[in-house]
Amino acid sequence: MDRSGQYWIEVGEPSTASVGIVLHDGITNTASLLFEPPDHALTLGDAFVQDTMKLADQAALILGVKFEDDPFAGWTPLPDVRLSMRMGEHAALWAAASRAIRSPTPFDDEVGEKSGAVTELAGNSEFRPEEVMGYELGARAPAACARATDSDRG
Repeated sequence: MDRSGQYWIEVGEPSTASVGIVLHDGITNTASLLFEPPDHALTLGDAFVQDTMKLADQAALILGVKFEDDPFAGWTPLPDVRLSMRMGEHAALWAAASRAIRSPTPFDDEVGEKSGAVTELAGNSEFRPEEVMGYELGARAPAACARATDSDRG
């Protein structure tokens, strides 16, 4: 079962903040796909805070951090910073930097798949979290759309 909540806070011009939590739990075995130990309780949680600051009429800075907790990697801070600028009504430029992690899951670590007495798939208890520091630069604009008609056909 998943549970989540988010709360927006008007900090005052030019800033809006949000805070929230997300909780996930539950793991279920099937006849051929099992997790060892079968009674392993899995609870994953996130808590985050984010502030959006208006820098000018068309520019905003977003600062945030998510704290992720899972039984495989523990508490992990995941910061994020984004700068965006609107270029007219339909176009925008942005830059971002963020830290991300892919933690092991029960499928990576504790899964077993059996076909009769034969084990087809087994988890790897040596699986470790993967981290990345990501950087983005981007632009958004509507695609040019041309419409052609052929009025000479009968």
